[in-house]
Amino acid sequence: MAIFSSSKFFRSTGRALGWLLLALSLGAPAQAAKDPFEYQVKATFLFNFLQFVEWPATATQPGAPYIIAVAGEPAYLEAIAAVVNGERIGDRPILVRPWAAQTRCHLLFVSDQAPVPSSGWPQTVHDQPILLVGETADFCANGGMIGFIYDQGRVRFEINAPAAAAVGLKLSSKLQRLGRAVTTRKGD
Repeated sequence: MAIFSSSKFFRSTGRALGWLLLALSLGAPAQAAKDPFEYQVKATFLFNFLQFVEWPATATQPGAPYIIAVAGEPAYLEAIAAVVNGERIGDRPILVRPWAAQTRCHLLFVSDQAPVPSSGWPQTVHDQPILLVGETADFCANGGMIGFIYDQGRVRFEINAPAAAAVGLKLSSKLQRLGRAVTTRKGD
């Protein structure tokens, strides 16, 4: 892909990696689980995740916005939107929207307050090239792609790269090195 050979891409990727590392170092304290600051930190992660994923050509149009859908409490959507709406990745704006079954998006963030569909979140977006990010325990082990976890009182993340690859998403090796690798449990 031509974008990967441009020095502009590498400068912006380096900047995004720097922001991601900063978010990892700051984190949000675990005891502030429902603090809006936690969702500001997670919004920074979500913004950076978008920069380290390649979607199939059929999932996106040049210049079209990246859409982050949020399943869960409206307050979480508002906190994430306050950080991310209006930001851009290259020539593409980023928009935050509430999740509904027909929402077309690039990234679906599932809060711990979102009702779990009877079939589970991975089956709800089955075979769609949507980066599925959540914050419940064992999110990645249950088929999610990126799961927020707490490690030593800080927000961190784990990655289920095979789940992302199964729907045609390519996760950057830089992103994979920053997260803890997890795979889907068999037989659940």
